[in-house]
Amino acid sequence: MQYKKTKGKNGQMYHFKNVKGKWVRVSKKEYDKKYKLIVKKINKLNKYLPKNKDPFTVYGNHWCPWCNRAQDLLKSHDIRYTYHDLDTLQRKGINIHSKLSPLTNNQQTIPIVFRSGKCIGGFDNLYKILLK
Repeated sequence: MQYKKTKGKNGQMYHFKNVKGKWVRVSKKEYDKKYKLIVKKINKLNKYLPKNKDPFTVYGNHWCPWCNRAQDLLKSHDIRYTYHDLDTLQRKGINIHSKLSPLTNNQQTIPIVFRSGKCIGGFDNLYKILLK
């Protein structure tokens, strides 16, 4: 959701862009409430994005054999990694797919593996990298 503050005749004015794409004026109280909610959602989502400092980040599901193999491969090489279960994130109301899509060239399969914040692909690519 987009938001903005503008100067008007009566002082500061607050606006949000609604779902139809039109700017709607709101009170300062409502603006502050929505702004805080947006910031909270963004911070919550960013917490689950891959970080440059993480050697490996894996996104998958607990029921996926390739996701489990990716974790086992990293463990067998004593490599520190971060794992995010997509089903669990979805149940928490966190739609990580929309943020991961541009980072992965719209990869539709799992696991999705990142190395130092850059997408390397799935299990096959992880396997090739670790066995070099």
